Amino acid sequence: MESGAQVRSSTFLRSSASLWILLFFTGGIFLPIGALLELILKEPAKTVGRLALFDPQILSVVTFTLKQALLSTFVSVLLGLPLGWICARSASPRMQSLLQILLALPYGIPTVVVAMTVTAWLGNSGLLASLGWGYSLKAVILAHVLLNAPWIALGICQAKVQIPRAQIEASETLGANFWQRFRWIEWPHLQWSLFSSSVQVFSLCVMSFALVLILGGGPPVETLETEIYSRIRLGSLDLRGAAACAFWQLLLTLIPWVTLHWFSRRAKILEKATPCFDPRRRTFSWVPALLASMFLLPYVTLYRFAALQLWSTSEFFNEISGPLAVSLKLAGAVAVVTLLTALSALISRPSLKGADLLFTLPAGISILVLGLGFWLAYGRWLDPFEGSFTAMLALQVTTTFPLAYRSLWALSQGTQTPALEAARTLGATPVQAFMTVEWPRWRGPILRVAAVAAGVSLGEVAAVSLFYSENLVPIPLLISRWMGQYRFQEAQALAVFLLIACTALTAAVATSGTFLRRQDRLS
Repeated sequence: MESGAQVRSSTFLRSSASLWILLFFTGGIFLPIGALLELILKEPAKTVGRLALFDPQILSVVTFTLKQALLSTFVSVLLGLPLGWICARSASPRMQSLLQILLALPYGIPTVVVAMTVTAWLGNSGLLASLGWGYSLKAVILAHVLLNAPWIALGICQAKVQIPRAQIEASETLGANFWQRFRWIEWPHLQWSLFSSSVQVFSLCVMSFALVLILGGGPPVETLETEIYSRIRLGSLDLRGAAACAFWQLLLTLIPWVTLHWFSRRAKILEKATPCFDPRRRTFSWVPALLASMFLLPYVTLYRFAALQLWSTSEFFNEISGPLAVSLKLAGAVAVVTLLTALSALISRPSLKGADLLFTLPAGISILVLGLGFWLAYGRWLDPFEGSFTAMLALQVTTTFPLAYRSLWALSQGTQTPALEAARTLGATPVQAFMTVEWPRWRGPILRVAAVAAGVSLGEVAAVSLFYSENLVPIPLLISRWMGQYRFQEAQALAVFLLIACTALTAAVATSGTFLRRQDRLS
């Protein structure tokens, strides 16, 4: 039985966590989005402000955004589905681990590095310049496929290896051919993974900013993300037009988020299966590894001797020292605040109705839309033209929070309640009981979540593009600037650093045991 001091300590901990979550969502999401909607809807119907929603130029951008997201998703599925199916045929658990690491690595590569790589291949002096794809919609779609096809393949691979081998063997005994086995045995297990991955890819392509900004080459390759940015940062300031674009962007990103949340219960049922490996299927063991590595090979072009030589010059170090310090400081702060927010969400979750829906909401909001809302809601304190480290931090934490929460939530379902109660009975405080009983189990996942948050922050472009100043320029923005100034050697040298850092963080997470799926087994 808990003493009065223990009850007060538990109550204080839960109240503090609930208060932080309330402040986080109210100040970080609801007030900014409310300010955005107020700007759009408060004017009389006859004013330009209301008509901006249906401005032909903005509607054409909406159409193009939808077109490029659908095309990018379609091609990613077209390549990712067969690749994931082939990778799942490997019988060796060790080979499966290798394949899933190879498929996870591209997803952790910063978009500005992907843009640098595609430019190296398709630019005017690129290896594939003869295709004429440079600075076009095709270049944007290619970049999206490089990032997202392996992600879809990873989901398909994980779903397929979870199919009970007994079902496959029974279908073979009954004389089922390949297509019958796929239709009646494999497809029911794969369809929800394919659906959820495709919805996420579509949403990410709608919210794509750096790839479209760098590879699109300007109009007509203009999406809602770049249109919002150009109406704030480029040319004359047009808040009302930017808000109209943000409204359409919210619709395009929240609809997939609501759809995914609606079907999430069905997906969770299939995620809990135990992986099964068929020892008879050892053919083509190395072919999947070669196919999966094809999405990493294009980045080899960044390792050019002339560019890497710049690391030995003091001028180069002096030029990047400031941006490097800003990026590392921001990444560290994002990792810490993301962890604190995710842990607070776990502590406060039992007392909040609709917590799961609320805690995944940030995944359906574009960071540029939220950034515009920040400016409108806190305009007297935040000005994009003066720069704001606090705004960058808040926006990036909002981006990384849903992944951190989902990862740690799966782990929290395996809490060792009897041992915790025994520790509390012996007089331990909630913190002491947790550190003694649970911390050994939580230490690894917490470090991995911190690594993911830091990696996302190191490569994030949208928030830093909106709230930078000349004294607050992170590494991704510096790379983008150098590309615009045709300083490609310097941009490549810095992109290599960013590529190694973010890939190392992603590999550390992947090699720890399939970050999300293995934690789900604890629930």
